Parts: sequence; structure tokens; C-alpha cells
Amino acid sequence: MEGAAAAVAPTVRRPSRRGATILGRDRCFLAFHRLATMTCMQRRTILKFLTGMGVLVASGLAALGAVFAISSSRWRKTGEPPWVPLCSVEEIPDAEPLARSFRFQRMEGWYWQEVERLLYVTRLSTGEPVVFSRTCTHLGCPITWKEISGTYRCPCHNGVFSREGEVLGGPPPRGLTRVPHRLSGTVVEVQQA
Repeated sequence: MEGAAAAVAPTVRRPSRRGATILGRDRCFLAFHRLATMTCMQRRTILKFLTGMGVLVASGLAALGAVFAISSSRWRKTGEPPWVPLCSVEEIPDAEPLARSFRFQRMEGWYWQEVERLLYVTRLSTGEPVVFSRTCTHLGCPITWKEISGTYRCPCHNGVFSREGEVLGGPPPRGLTRVPHRLSGTVVEVQQA
């Protein structure tokens, strides 16, 4: 009996994994088949849509770039830079130049940069104050005043400048840079630029 009962028991069939992958393959095949059997008009419609979307995205990016370029801080018009007081005329000694420096912030592109300007304030033989940059015109090294010789000296390549800023020797191509200045009463002022 036991053998007959075992033969009568129903068997349950489980779906094979092989069938599931065939079904997935069929779906892919059907999707490609639909694309392959599309009419020429449907393909053109899709191509027109994709081309239009590409043109729309490209023109949007171009417009965004134009807005950024126009509103960029580099092209923003600003007024005249402010004047900064350096010293009073009474502070300038007759024998040697007065070393001064000042700091200010300047917008460089889209960020703020702190700038330090190193200057010498002296009097010409006429008694008029003049302001020189403390940077050598050869390679931009800082110059110093030598009281013994009465000249400005560049330590990098032995450039020598007179008290009036003219080249006396060495490789500098021109005299010291004169910084635009003005007298406001008895105060010597320079621009921040």
C-alpha cells in the first residue's frame, strides 16, 4: 500500500528560472522589434523632438553664460578710486624719503584681494612732494633708501636710482614709478588703485 499511496500523491511543479530569463529576453526583443518596425514618420518625429531639446538646452546655457558675463564684476563700472592720506607735508624730512605703506581691498574678478602698497614720499629740489613706488622697475624687487650714498638701491641686480627716481646704474629700464598724488591742505594723498 505504501507504494500505491506514493504513486497517487500529486506533484507540484515549480516555475523554472530558465523560463523567467526567456520571458525577460522576449521583452527586450519586443522593445527592439518595435523600434525596428517604426515607420519613417515616427522616427523623424522622435529625431525632431531630440534635436529641439538639444537646441533648447544649448540656447539656455548660452543665455546663462551671457547673463553671467554681462553681470560680471570685472565689467562693472566703478567711480574714481578713493584717495588715502599718507602723511602731512611737515612729516617729510629734507634729508631722506619717508617710507609709508597702506592696505586696501580690491575686487579681482569675483573675489576680494587685500593689497599692500609700499611707497616713498620725498621732496624734489623744488620742495614739491613726490610719491614713488618702492618696487624696482627691472624685476619688481623692493628697493631701499641708502642714506650714505643718497640713492635708492635694488638688492636683486644692483639697480641704483637718484633721489628724484631717475636711473643711475644697473639694469632697470626706466626710473621709479611715480604714484599719482594730490595735496589736500597739508596732507599728501594717493589713490587706492
